[in-house]
Amino acid sequence: MCTSIPGLFILMVLLIRYLLTDFSKERIRKIILIVCLFIGARNPIIQIRKAAIHRPNDYYKEESLQDCTDVENLEIPNAMKYQYYTYNPDNTIFYKYIMRK
Repeated sequence: MCTSIPGLFILMVLLIRYLLTDFSKERIRKIILIVCLFIGARNPIIQIRKAAIHRPNDYYKEESLQDCTDVENLEIPNAMKYQYYTYNPDNTIFYKYIMRK
């Protein structure tokens, strides 16, 4: 999630304190917040399920970056070849105009 774990913990504690206060006050806001939390919990539940039910022959094949950097290999699509690596940086717009300033 690229966030701070202590920050998420503090946010969780504050949300629980808010939701456990008197429910008759700000009832609509609390219901909307609970619905948003259920919607937001979908992806973490899927990730936990995938981690708990790990199959050796999963649908996803992981490749290293070195497998995709062979320019001469015609089996690798161009989108994969040039996604993380620039082979001739001298001819790029970034190198010509932006980096030199």
